[in-house]
Amino acid sequence: MQFNFFMNDVVNVARQEMVEAGYEQLQTAEEVDEVLKKEGTTLV
Repeated sequence: MQFNFFMNDVVNVARQEMVEAGYEQLQTAEEVDEVLKKEGTTLV
């Protein structure tokens, strides 16, 4: 197995676990800007 394929799988599994735990995945700069405008605490 090539290392890059292995790492892609590891990252995808971790990303899915975080989404299932309730974290919101932000994929664009606009999404990040919108979330950071909200009041409260934001973990980046």
